[in-house]
Amino acid sequence: MLKKSAMRRIIISSFALILFLIMQLIPSRLSTKNISIVYEKEKDVPVYLIDPKNYASRINISYYNDSIQDIIDILTINNNPTLIPLGFSAVIPENTKLLDYHIKDNILYLNFSSELLNVTKENEEKLIECLVYSLCEIKGVNGITIFVNNQKLTKLPNSGVKLPDVLNYEYGINKSYYLSNLKDSSQITVYYMSKNNDINYYVPITKISNNNISKIETIVSELKTTPFINNNISSYLKASYELEQYEILENSIKLTFNNELLTGLTDENIEEELKYMLTLSIRDTYNIEDITININ
Repeated sequence: MLKKSAMRRIIISSFALILFLIMQLIPSRLSTKNISIVYEKEKDVPVYLIDPKNYASRINISYYNDSIQDIIDILTINNNPTLIPLGFSAVIPENTKLLDYHIKDNILYLNFSSELLNVTKENEEKLIECLVYSLCEIKGVNGITIFVNNQKLTKLPNSGVKLPDVLNYEYGINKSYYLSNLKDSSQITVYYMSKNNDINYYVPITKISNNNISKIETIVSELKTTPFINNNISSYLKASYELEQYEILENSIKLTFNNELLTGLTDENIEEELKYMLTLSIRDTYNIEDITININ
């Protein structure tokens, strides 16, 4: 009996000791869960910079914010040089300040300091293009109007070319003209792929012509018939890719291609880039965000 009683006490004591040790460990573990380092996730912010071939180009910048002020900072010379990829350049003149801005009826009103007028004649149109296309990437911004020291910018500073009241995708980018006359002109914007120092990016080219064919058909045709043009700009759209049908609704566009669109595309990245080129081209030409690409 004594031996059994002693064993019982030893077991109870041991159990109590183990339980005590467990209770001591639990608060410590809970406290370590409450101590953590939170890293803010970077996001890819699309902006338009000047590439090594002097095209205004769409490139993703890894940045923490995508606010209007942050985008203006990236576009301003020597404001954020570490964020600009090698070979690319900002376009807003150095020391330019964004004095204030506001959005009304989906139009962004920007008020810059006088340094904005220091832009060179060679870059003044690219300045407008990069501002328009970078800021219209922001959800809820359909166009911009520029002021300098509270005075509306109505013309380019050097050439004196008049500017529309509201600047949007219709302003165009990297414009190329194919006109036989000045009447009945039409424009489309086509996005091509390019690469510099292992960085893939998009080069949009606005083509202005007397073409009276459907803009969607023209975009597809341009991407098919000019798969490789000068300055390392390319498209993955081959001649065998057929646009079987398309539907233009009030706020959306639907396209259907034959299955040749994916034939031979073993790289998923190329497949996505091809779809993205089509989507961006149609978005900028029609100013419609909802675009669906189907493959039979």
